[in-house]
Amino acid sequence: MRPVNLNRPNFNHLTSPPETRWMIEQLKAIERASQEADTGEIADGFTVENVTKTFTIDADTATASDIANFLGTFINALKNRGIRR
Repeated sequence: MRPVNLNRPNFNHLTSPPETRWMIEQLKAIERASQEADTGEIADGFTVENVTKTFTIDADTATASDIANFLGTFINALKNRGIRR
C-alpha cells in the first residue's frame, strides 16, 4: 500500500455527530496503517512456486487449487510491487 495522507476536515469534528467522529477516526487509522509497512517488503519474505497466474476467482465454485493460484498470484504481485501480466 502506498502511503496515504489525509487533510484535516474543515469542520469541528469534536462537536459533530458520533458517526462523523467515527468516520474521521477510521480515516486516521487508514492513514497511520498506510505508513507503517511496505507490503512489498513484507511479501519478500514469502516464496511461491508452481503458480498459474489467476486474477479472477469465483468464491462460490473455487477449488483449493484455484484459491492457491489466486493467493500465489497476489503474493507475487506484491513482491513485484504491482501486477505484471
